[in-house]
This record gives sequence, C-alpha cells and structure tokens, in this order.
Amino acid sequence: EKNDGKIIFTNEKTLSSSKILNNFFKDFDDIQKNYIKNLKKKISIESIIRDLEKISKKRILVIGDIIFDKYIFSDTLGKSPKESIISVKVSAEKNYSGGILATANHLVSFCKNITLLSIAGEKEKKLINKNESLNRYIKKKIFFSNKQNSIYKCRFLNNQNEKIFQYTNRDYFFPGKKIENKICLYLNKNIKKFDAVIVNDFGHGLLTDKIIKIIQNKSKELCLNVQTNSANSGFNLVNKYKKANYVVLDEPETRLALQKKFEDAKTLFLEMKKILKFKIFCISFGSSGAKNFDNKKFFFSPALTNKTLDTMGAGDAFFAISSLFSLVRDKNKTKSELILFTGNIAGAMKTQYLGHSKNIKKLPFLNYAKSLLS
Repeated sequence: EKNDGKIIFTNEKTLSSSKILNNFFKDFDDIQKNYIKNLKKKISIESIIRDLEKISKKRILVIGDIIFDKYIFSDTLGKSPKESIISVKVSAEKNYSGGILATANHLVSFCKNITLLSIAGEKEKKLINKNESLNRYIKKKIFFSNKQNSIYKCRFLNNQNEKIFQYTNRDYFFPGKKIENKICLYLNKNIKKFDAVIVNDFGHGLLTDKIIKIIQNKSKELCLNVQTNSANSGFNLVNKYKKANYVVLDEPETRLALQKKFEDAKTLFLEMKKILKFKIFCISFGSSGAKNFDNKKFFFSPALTNKTLDTMGAGDAFFAISSLFSLVRDKNKTKSELILFTGNIAGAMKTQYLGHSKNIKKLPFLNYAKSLLS
C-alpha cells in the first residue's frame, strides 16, 4: 500500500510446488525411498533454512577455468553416400556460460558475496564485463590475455537432444608468467579475506604449481574439484594437490588418480587418505549416487532423480552447492549426510536443464528439499 501496490486474489486453481515435485519424483525406487525416510529422522527443513542463512553471509572466492559452451541443434540427414560420415542440418544454436562461470552462477543465489578469479581472452572482455555470461552480483577479478582466445566447446545435438559430436577450439589456456604473477600477487594480498575458496580445476592451464601452493597454504577453507576430461587426457589429477578441507571427484577421476581399477569405494577412500589430507572426501557415482568419507565413517546417498534431460554440469552443480554446506555444522554429526543430500539435490535439478540454460537457484532448491523432507 505504501508503494501503491495491490494484491489481487483470483479464483484460479492453485498449485503446490511441493506436490508437483513429489509427483515428478514419485518413481523413486526402494533404495531412494528408504534413504529419504531415514534422512527425515536426522535432518529437518528448518535446520537447512538455518544453514542457508549462515551460508548467505560467507565471503567466497571461486577459482577455475572459463569455458564457453555452444549447443548446435541439428536434424540428422543420414550417411553421406560418398564418405563414411553422418550429415546433419543445423536448425539452431545456443551459447551458454560453462566452466567456472557456471559454478559462480550457481553459487550467487545462495551467497551474497561471491568473487570470481579467472583468466579469459581479450575478445571475451566485453561479453564478460557486460554481465552477459555472469550474474551481475558476482564480483570479477578476471585477467585478460591478448595472446590467446578463451576456450570454447561446441556440441552437436540431434532432434532428440542427444549429443552426437563435440569439438573445442583449444585444450589449454595458460596464464603466462606476467598474468600468473598478477594472480599470485592478488591471492597473497586478498585470500585471507575470504571465508572459503572453491576451486574447480578443469585442467586447462589456470591452476599452475605456483598458484596451487598459495591456495593450499593460505585458504581458510579449501573446497576442491579436479577434473579429468578429453582435453587433459588424464594428466590433470588430484595428486598435484596435497591438502583441502572438502574434495569431490567422480569415480573415474578417483580410480585414475589412484591407479585402482576394480577396488571397492572403501578402499578408494582409504588409499586417497594416504596421498591427500582432507576433512571430507566425496566420490560421485553418477546415477548410482554418491559416497563420502570423513576420516572416520562412510556415508551414502542415492541420486535423487530418475529422469534426466542433460547430465552435463550435474557434477559441477553437486560440487558447488555441497561445498557451501561443507562450511556449516562443523561439530554436527549430520554434516556428511547434509553434504551428500544437498549436493544430490543440486545435481538432480541440474539434469533437468539443457546445458547451462539455467542455474541452481536458492528458492527452487529449498522447495525441492522441502518436498523430500516433508
């Protein structure tokens, strides 16, 4: 009323978001149902709301490689009559902000103070500074290079939105000595101001030994994800780090780092403990859920959806949101279970979006959690 606003109540049918979510996920199997049933005895939606309030006040520094994703939608015409290749007709193109841009965009809805540290090509300076690829509330500390172009990954999809081919313009983007020194200077001067540092190491060149050393030694809390992908061909392993508070890898990345192909999850955790100092280590198993280890006990959470549109970036969403919850409940026995639960909510939500067309938002996240715990 003060601002001349009015509330008008209609006679339309009302819809419950919790009911919609429950209907959407009603195909849970017995493992998922029993997991939720037991979790309700330990974690309440009220406690998660209190955690979110604490998280909102954290100062977070996010570090990682910038990647621009392009989705090219096409209709398959069939095999070329003269060559052993599939011919397609392009119908549409969409560009998305990937890599560390996606991670930062996930986090900003949950936390008021997010700073992104990265490198990019000079050609992308206008795009980034105009907030076309990054939420405008994220503070930027990006060093631009006029000697290299940013990394672009292009994926071709058929008319069922199935990926059929991808290419990239480059596999590495090194900062160079001059920019590396500027990054180190910034970190040495500012890193202590942040409550936590979240690192997505995609293995494209930003995280040099010099930068890693500062991050490891001076972060108050370090959340770490180190990825192996087709570009770095298994040369980007978690072994290059010595310590972190919270670490997330997927199963292939863990096995590759340890050179353990067939061992069970418990063995993988115990072997990882020998080479990396951590408080909580999490391994994601895709559609089979995730497990973590807090140096004392092992925990498991199944995936929280059985329907997916696009799995790209689901692991990054899991890591981003679970990292925030790793910063709360230090002396609470439910911390490990909270991390798995919240990470799997984020991962499940992300699989419902094509590419990085949408980011994880606080309110839908909370509604999803509420629908499962109510």
